[in-house]
Amino acid sequence: MFVFEPFASREAGGSDDPWTVERAQQKIAGAHVCKALGHRLDGRSSKFLGGFGEGTRNSFESFQADLPERLRIPWSKGPNRQAAHKPAFRAATIKPIKLASLLMFMRFACVSALLVFSIASTAQTDLTEPDSAEQKKILADAAEFALNHEMSLPNFLCTQTTQRFEDSMGKGNWRPIDLIVERLTYFEHREEYKVFMVNGQPSNVAHEALGGATSSGEFGSVLKGIFWPESDTQFTWERFFTLRGRKMHVYSYRVPVTRSDYHIVVPREKIDLVVAYHGLIFIDARTRSVHRITLHADGVPALFPVQDVSLALDYDYTRIGDADYLLPLEFELRSRERSWYIKNDVTYSDYRKFGADSNITFDPSAPRKPEDPSKK
Repeated sequence: MFVFEPFASREAGGSDDPWTVERAQQKIAGAHVCKALGHRLDGRSSKFLGGFGEGTRNSFESFQADLPERLRIPWSKGPNRQAAHKPAFRAATIKPIKLASLLMFMRFACVSALLVFSIASTAQTDLTEPDSAEQKKILADAAEFALNHEMSLPNFLCTQTTQRFEDSMGKGNWRPIDLIVERLTYFEHREEYKVFMVNGQPSNVAHEALGGATSSGEFGSVLKGIFWPESDTQFTWERFFTLRGRKMHVYSYRVPVTRSDYHIVVPREKIDLVVAYHGLIFIDARTRSVHRITLHADGVPALFPVQDVSLALDYDYTRIGDADYLLPLEFELRSRERSWYIKNDVTYSDYRKFGADSNITFDPSAPRKPEDPSKK
């Protein structure tokens, strides 16, 4: 579910707190490493994204490598970047090559060529497109995982960090708004948020009073909404992709509005709109668990106050107590309010088991999820 409230800080011109920018720089600096590595895969990535629509490509590409601009993080481009790493030329003295050394070099070259050929042949075999029956089996396994995943999660605590940006012109000139740190409590399959820091300063503002764009369902309901049989989701196998060292089956999907449970809510105007949506899912080839979801809202009326809603969500294994669980790692949420473009970069960290000495209080008026029938 996507919820939008006007930013309380917009009238004040946002936050220029240097602490916010400094933390944002620290948070984003690691992405440069991913971007540098990504240059090696430009050709393959372009081919991978070529088969999808423009909206999917834009969201996917931004989630992979897009960096919030105007944070004054140096990133050299083009000839200057290459020149910065180009070693200075030094004259070399040519020496005669001994026959034994030449033969050794040729033997090494032949062995290397055979090894490369063997690896390439194996990779080619492993990347053979699965047949129709196998594609259905992969989806069935992923659906079983998705529909049971939420009920398998323990009670836990974690830290959610949200860096929010806005762009008034839609030209990629993202300006940091604020940095929010919250404690997220997951208890009996319900989420509770408590803000304890805003822009580096202690805060007790209510989560609902933060304004701006928020999303919910990252711990299970987004997954279930895609795979639930009643959703009548249309899946298409696309290709393979390597994500954090794991081989993934990538499927595109589409959920019609008549079967959708994805809501775009604007509380201030008392609007709750159910929309169709489409995107990609990345399924681990070995475990058949879902490690990435992209989602794009479809059919939003032209006069609706919020447009261009998209989500890119990553999962990874995290240890809680004595077991590993597949939990949200990070996500990017984008939307547009008239000419204002909004982006939330959200990360999760410090997962830990909910202990007996932990305190939690739920709003008694909040609706509770139905009990699991299997536990009765």
